[in-house]
Parts: sequence; C-alpha cells; structure tokens
Amino acid sequence: MNWVTAMCGRMVHRGPDGEGYWSSRDNRIAFGHRRLSIIDLSELGAQPMTSKSGSVTITYNGEIYNFSSIREELLGLGIVFAGQSDTEVLVEAIDFWGVEETVKKLIGMFAFAVWNEDERTLKLVRDRLGIKPLYYYYDGVRFLFASEMKALQDSGIDLGKLDGAAISQYFRYKYSIAPNTIHSNCKMLEQGCIGTFIEDSGEFEVVRYWNLPEIAKGGQARKLEGSYTEQLVELECLLKDAVRKRMIADVPLGAFLSGGIDSSIVCALMQSMSDKPIKTFTIGFNEGGYNEAGHAKSIAEHLGTEHTELYLEPDSLLEYVMEMSDILAEPFADISLIPTLAVSKMASEHVTVALSGDGGDELFGGYNHYAAALGVWKKMQPVPSSLRIPAANLIKHFSPGYGKLSRLGGLMESTEFDHFYECYLSQWQFLGKLFQVEYSPGLTAKPSSITSYDFSDEDDFAHHMMLRDAQTYMVDDILHKVDIASMRYGLEARVPLIDHRVFEFVWRMPLQYRIKGGVAKAPLKDILSKYMPRELFERPKQGFGVPISNWLKGPLLEWADDMLSPSSISKSGVLCPMMVQKLWNEHKSGRMDRGAYLWSILCFQQWAESRNFSV
Repeated sequence: MNWVTAMCGRMVHRGPDGEGYWSSRDNRIAFGHRRLSIIDLSELGAQPMTSKSGSVTITYNGEIYNFSSIREELLGLGIVFAGQSDTEVLVEAIDFWGVEETVKKLIGMFAFAVWNEDERTLKLVRDRLGIKPLYYYYDGVRFLFASEMKALQDSGIDLGKLDGAAISQYFRYKYSIAPNTIHSNCKMLEQGCIGTFIEDSGEFEVVRYWNLPEIAKGGQARKLEGSYTEQLVELECLLKDAVRKRMIADVPLGAFLSGGIDSSIVCALMQSMSDKPIKTFTIGFNEGGYNEAGHAKSIAEHLGTEHTELYLEPDSLLEYVMEMSDILAEPFADISLIPTLAVSKMASEHVTVALSGDGGDELFGGYNHYAAALGVWKKMQPVPSSLRIPAANLIKHFSPGYGKLSRLGGLMESTEFDHFYECYLSQWQFLGKLFQVEYSPGLTAKPSSITSYDFSDEDDFAHHMMLRDAQTYMVDDILHKVDIASMRYGLEARVPLIDHRVFEFVWRMPLQYRIKGGVAKAPLKDILSKYMPRELFERPKQGFGVPISNWLKGPLLEWADDMLSPSSISKSGVLCPMMVQKLWNEHKSGRMDRGAYLWSILCFQQWAESRNFSV
C-alpha cells in the first residue's frame, strides 16, 4: 500500500478534493484514487468503489455522460443505488453485464481499472477516442498502472532505458505514439482498448473493443443517404446532444474560446441551451500575427457570454517552462502547451469543468496541410521512382537531416502515400545525424501501430490523412496536451466534438459533404452560421500559433543558451553537440528560423535534466 500512497501523492493536482484506498482480502491487489468531484459531491461518490455484491471494485477517471439512462435501465433490473454518482452506475453495470458489454453502452471519456474478485482478473479500459490517459508497467512480477507516468516513477520501479521507437517518433512528430512511451518498460494503453491481466497465469492481453479504422472504412462503405441539408440537420442534433450531455455537472462550468470554428460552435451550442451567460476563456499574445483574442472577444460579445481573456506576457514564459519540467514525464514539444497551461490556470479560478473544441479538424479536413500534402504528392507522381530514389539518397547523404532540402529528400524516396504522409509530417527526415554516434535509436517512418487506409479512389488520400491524425496527432498530442494542462489545475476538460457517436456519423458522410466545394469544415461553418454572422468566423485558419522563434531570441534566450550548450547536450549522451550548436547559431544570428527544431531539442534536454538521465 505504500507504493499506492506514493503514487496518489504525485497526482494530488488531478484530484484535489479527496483520496481513497482499497486492497483485496489477501492484500495482493491495491487501488488508490484522487478525487475531482464533479457529479454527486458527497462521500457516496468516493473511490475506489466496490459493487454491492463485493465482487467488483473500480478506480476510475473521467465522466460517463449517459450514466442516468444506464442507471434507469439497471433500476428496472432490480439494482439498488445508494447515491447519484456515475461511478456507482459504472461499477454496478460492470458487475451485472461485465466490462465488455458495459463499455459498449458508455458515452463519455474514461480510463478505469476493474478488479474482479471472483475471476481474479484486472481489466484496464481506455475510452474510444483516447481522451483520458492510462499508463501501465509489467515486469512479470509487478503490475502497476496510473493516469500519469510520474506516478509510476514515484512507486520506485525502474521504467527502463530509452525506447528507440518512442525517441524516433518524438523527434519526428514532437510526441511519442501509443503504446510507446519514452521508457521501454512503460506503455500507454491505446484508445478503444481493454487490457486484461489474469493473476493465475500472469498473462496480460490487450484487445480493441472500438476500432477507428474499421469505423472509418465501414462508414464509407455504408454512406448516409439523403441530401447535404438533411445530413446537416442530423449532425446539428447530434452535436447539440453531445454538448448538452457535457454540460451536466454539479460544479461551475465554462468553455475555452479561441476564436476558431471548433471552439466557437461549442460555445454557440452551449449558450443556446443555457438560460444565463456561459463563462468563456481566451489566451492572447501581444505579438502580431499570433493573436486571435480579438476574434474570440467579438464572438463572445455576439453570443453574450461572460468572457475572460488573458494576454501571455513574456516575463511569465520562463515560469511556465519550468512548470513543464515538473509535469511532463516524457519529452513533449508542442509549444502550444504553454498557452494551454495558461488558459487552464485562468479557467480553473472560475470553473471546475471547461468544454473544448478539439477534434473538428480530423473530422472535417480542417488542417491546411491536407491540401498542401496532396498537391505535392500529385506533382511527384509523374517522376519515375528510378529517378527519385537515387536523388533522395544523394540528398540524404549531403543534407543535415532538417530543413526544406532534407524534407524534399524524404518525400522523394516515398513510393506509397502512407510513407509519403509520414515524411510530410516529420520535422526531422534523417535522424541519424542528430544523434551521437554511440546512440542509435530505432529509426522508422511509419508508426507500427497505425492502420493505413486502403486506397480505391482519390478521396481516400484525404481519408487516410484524417484517419492517421485521429489515431495519432489528435490523441497523443492534442488530447494529451489538454489533459496535462487542465488536470494540472484540477480542471476537467470535456470535448464534445469527439463524442464517438459524432465520429461514427461523420465517417458515414460523403467526403464532398465534409469538405464541400473544397471548403474544409463546411458542415460546421453552415451550422455555426445559424448562431452568428459568417464574418465573425470566415477567415484563414490560424491554429494555436505561438511565437517561439521570437521567444528564443528574447525572454527565453538565457535559458536556451544554457540548455543548448555543448556541456549540457553532451550530458545526456543522446544528441550530437555540434549539430545542436549549428542550429542554435543559425537561429541566434537571424540567418535561419530554427525555432521549431530547437524547441524539440530544448524540451528533450529539459526532460533529461529533470530526470538526471543519461544513456
């Protein structure tokens, strides 16, 4: 139990409202839980929780939005409840139907562990889209799990050496892809999966109960009938229901409002279903070209929300950078984590739940690079591979592995679209030159866990990109970032656009409806136009841009200079000091903008120093 207490101690921020512990009769199994009270604030909602029969015990993170309807179903079957929490509904449902049947009924975000005393099995479950995280460690003797990797570290176990695939993925994409983590002995349960540990045999097996590629392929094989207008009406009803369910809470709630399409439609639907102004929150920048706070304010004024905005000042940046080293258990280089931390901190001072607009881009082709990538692919196809491959090898030999020329080399050696798209997304093309000779990670382009789309016509190129990003970037970057930042301040972030019912519906829509007339997010824009004038949101997509290049030559210069020094780089034994110095000198001198590359290196170095790590 000492291990469990230490692990829970690491996660006080995720559950500041209380803690609880449970152990099996033979003390071989122990659960711990930190509580963030959202539904049923009484002790009747405390965890870990055991079913009335005594056979099933659960520790659970997340929200089941349709718990009331499941509760009514169980009441009709004779199940009696003591309280009003979704946790009690979940544990009694599992006791009655089993994990596999129960999870099919759930609408929500969740990561939970269930011990069945009769079967002597432990099951780990993660929600369909991977909104809530779940890490685990198994060395053949000890099996541990937690919502954060740092909790596993605080148990005293050895998480192992650097994982080659994860480090390769990190420097390519700025994050590692589940099930990989930076440590070889620690894994992340993938989205839509159930992992089962059987005590008698010591076996641990992971199976998928909801498979996004199958949903996507099956949806396109069974396209919805009816006109665009008819499908738009169905989609709006579904989005309203998804938002409505996520507005259920016994604590104050609000929403993040960036000024973009996705957050705007969430806020518009929320306000349309609220009898008082909802609370909205925005982060702004003083640097021109990066600030959307003005757009967000105009939208908030039109909707009539109670709006709060905060401009991120340069003198506060180092504070957030230092905080990153405290909360990140592995390298993570999405620079928008900083403003996400800032907006989460601000929102947590007013509300306990905040709705977020993430997920629209992966559903409706919203990223600018989709059209750009497809355009490059089409231009390359007339050039025979017999010419492209030798040219790519020549570039690989002479290029430093980063920059436009290296990227061209990576794209030219691609003969299939899935490999091409992975190279298109990669920050570093040829990683070998970045690492010290003594360190050689596994260098792969395509993540082994990603299912490709089977191409049959040109539409499938767009499908492949959206599907790939929904399996990786959305889960392992966007949702990971939002979970880290919000839970840091005891704030629960909910994401209605990636309700699994919305995903299943949209993947049945014809592509020409999702990207109508070449316009990305056409359905969302058409729905949003019912709630506000188009001039408030019809503008080029900006994203959550951050002026990192300017920051590294300004308020973060001294910190970056220290972190990128040859002595600091050499300490971890992973990166090549000469290559790093070349990049840093190019950036400081103003000859080239190397901000994105340097941020990946800085985040890795920050992590290595905080863990006192070396190979």
